[in-house]
Parts: sequence; C-alpha cells; structure tokens
Amino acid sequence: MPVQVRPRADYSNLMIIDSHTHIDITLESAPELKDTLFINARENGVAAMVQIAAHVDSYEYSRSLSHSPTPVPVFYTIGMHPGEAHESDTSAGIHFAREHKDDPKFIGIGEIGLEYYYAKEHAQIQKKVFREYLDLAAELGKPVVIHSRDAFEDTLSILESYQNDINILIHCFTGDREQMEEYMKRGFYISFSGILTFKNAKAIQEAALHTPLDKILIETDAPFLAPSPMRGKTNQPAYLWHTFEYLAKLRNLPVDEISLTLVENTLAFYGIPFLP
Repeated sequence: MPVQVRPRADYSNLMIIDSHTHIDITLESAPELKDTLFINARENGVAAMVQIAAHVDSYEYSRSLSHSPTPVPVFYTIGMHPGEAHESDTSAGIHFAREHKDDPKFIGIGEIGLEYYYAKEHAQIQKKVFREYLDLAAELGKPVVIHSRDAFEDTLSILESYQNDINILIHCFTGDREQMEEYMKRGFYISFSGILTFKNAKAIQEAALHTPLDKILIETDAPFLAPSPMRGKTNQPAYLWHTFEYLAKLRNLPVDEISLTLVENTLAFYGIPFLP
C-alpha cells in the first residue's frame, strides 16, 4: 500500500512539482520504493518530477524513464556533478545533450557548477567543465541547474558571463540573504530543499522569507536531504510537501496561492509549456 506522507492539512486540491530529484539514486538507496515511489508522489500532490542526470550512467536511464508510462510525468536534465568532474568523461554528457536536443522531455542542463566542500583541490577542472556545459546550454537554448557549495564568489563570477543568455537556477540554496540578493540582482531563480525545514537553517530561512516569490522553486534532491520530520529516512518526491508547507507558513501565504506560483515558476524556468 502507498504510504501517505502528506501533512495533516488537506491539500488534496493542490499540486507541486519536484524541480530536482534523482530517481535512479533513490531506488538504488531504497529498492523497496520501486513499486511505490511514483504512487506515493502522485497521492501526495506531486504533479511532475525533474530527473537530474548528473553522471554518465544516468543519461540513458533518465531519457528512457521520461518516455515511460509513469503515474507522475518525468522530465530530465543532462549535466555533470562538479564533485565528479575530475574523474568522469565530461564530454559524454555534451554529446548526449546534442544528440537529444529536440527531445521535449529534455528540459535543461545540470546539475553543473562548483563543489569546494569535498573537491576544492580540483577547482580548475571544475571551472573548465562548468564553462563547457554553460556554453552547451547557450548553444542549445536550455536553462541551467547550478550546484554551488562553498563556492559562491567563483560561481557568481563565472555565471555573470552567461546571465543574459540563459535561465539560471541555484539548486539547493544553502547561502544567506546577502548571497540571495546578489543572485536576484542578476535575475536568477533559487530552489529550496528540505534543508529549509532544519532547525539550524536560520540563514536559509531568512533568505527564503525575503526571496521574491516569483523566483522560488522547491525540490527534494532525493534521496538526499529529507525534510523534517522525515530526517534520517531516504528522501523521496512525496516528501516535498513538508518543504512546501514550511515555506507557506514561513511566508504567511495561503497554500493555494503559493502552490500555483511555485508550479508557474517551475514551468517558466524550464520552459515547459504544460503538464501532460
């Protein structure tokens, strides 16, 4: 039986989009979700998912999944996680993206960016790959999903050269209000993950409170970063409701208003004309 994970409030007439998830990694981490992940998501209001293919092993899986009959429609992106840029075939994603550039389910480049928390010693390689994929996004006219950890200044410096050419989303935002405002000056979007619900995330919560509502997306980044009260469990798209509810309460906005806005933002950023 599907697991009901929706908060106590009745949001049955609303919908949300998981703007960043890793379905393949989630099922590897929790194979018991194989038969329920999509059902859980659908029964908890998730109207669509964006599958992030950030490694060569994910590309074909993500494309095939997006064209398979699933209870919740799936779109996908192609990129290279910066933490793996020094040890992977970074050209494979570029070739794959060009080959499938006209696939309507292929909606973005990412995740790409800079990872200095785990792999700062490979910063120069990361920057090179980052620029290669940004050039690809500009070439294909696709938006980009950015991973930036402990690398705000370098990330901003590189993105400034592209900000007038492509839509830019800072995924899993972990900065403060000042960093958010710098991103907003450049017209970027920001996505908040389950970290927003953590008790020690005061700086992120402050940023979320003041981010222009038309620039906000939400995500699970599943199987990582399960929101409170699901911390310690394998994250899944159905848990997105906890982040959504927290954001609505933080902003003191009606859930129907913020739900509609977040969906519109996600469709606008990724250039999705409508949901199947």
